[in-house]
Amino acid sequence: MKLKYIDALRGIAILAVIIVHTGQCGTNNYPGIVKTIIGHGAMGVQLFYLASAFTLFLSYNYRKGSEINPKRNFFIRRFFRIAPMYYLGIIYYLFQNGFGPRYWLGDAQGITLGNIISNITFTHGVNPYWINSLVPGGWSITVEMTFYAIVPFLFKKISSTNQAVNFTILSLVFSIILRFILFRFPIISDEVLWNNYLLLYFPNQIALFGLGITAYFMIIKNDKKVTAFNYLIISALLIAHIIWSFIPVHFLFGLAFLTLISSLSKHENPLLVNKLTIFLGKISYSAYLVHFAVLYWLTQFEYVDFIRTQGEITGLLNYLFRLILVVVITSIISMALLKFIEQPFQKIGKKIIVKLEQTNIIVYN
Repeated sequence: MKLKYIDALRGIAILAVIIVHTGQCGTNNYPGIVKTIIGHGAMGVQLFYLASAFTLFLSYNYRKGSEINPKRNFFIRRFFRIAPMYYLGIIYYLFQNGFGPRYWLGDAQGITLGNIISNITFTHGVNPYWINSLVPGGWSITVEMTFYAIVPFLFKKISSTNQAVNFTILSLVFSIILRFILFRFPIISDEVLWNNYLLLYFPNQIALFGLGITAYFMIIKNDKKVTAFNYLIISALLIAHIIWSFIPVHFLFGLAFLTLISSLSKHENPLLVNKLTIFLGKISYSAYLVHFAVLYWLTQFEYVDFIRTQGEITGLLNYLFRLILVVVITSIISMALLKFIEQPFQKIGKKIIVKLEQTNIIVYN
């Protein structure tokens, strides 16, 4: 089942991510409000998580009655959806950045074999030096793949909006407590790197997937029932946050995204759901991995600033020109990768599933 507003949300998410990273290159002398907006583009990743959880539950439910082994097939589909482009990213970014030291490696001298293997197996999220040091933005891929690993379990355990809310609340509270403990007992010496790791790693993001699952039951199952106890817990958490500010900002954005998904499911506002956002949504995965390289080469060839910056207005114009150029180049490359990498490998995954299903039918008969 294809939903236009979900593709559009992915398109908005990738545009937001490109907006923030484009703002980190070249001259960034523009009005403070613009800097704030650009900075919040980082929340596009969290919008991806909500959309991902929503669609995974939707597709898993759709196929569970028509396949002999839906769990096995689910992992095959996910692998052939994510791995080919990511493996290409590993090869390319090793070529672009080499094996030498960089920020995310901390005191380490360079990329190790263990780091590469962890990226190949999508387990690089367990190590603060590996989570984002090889493929730019690779931290979100390990978070996503970790969530994939527990989707079949969650699908069995969560069967209503109220249970989804329970999962979200427990995940949020667990992440806050765990971060509180790990913040005070770091396992590496680099304090800044450790804090950044605690922002990116899976436990700090899992509640966002819970919001996506909640959206699935509210919209697809039309289940709006949430117990009074859960409303009380949610209210208590929000009131406590007003006093102590302990809820992560990205989760608060997630609540706004939940409202946005619910609203678009009822009315696809053409300002948000249109040909451009749907198109960007369809190429969003390749675009996510590609736009870092586009920014790198534009910087190398000094195409990040086009006019002499003499104030905030010219700085803003430079940024807008840069953003348009990045979006256009990224879109062209991503369309090619979608056609020649993503779609062919997804077809391979489907063929493997068909053969396995046919084999199962023969065995069972």
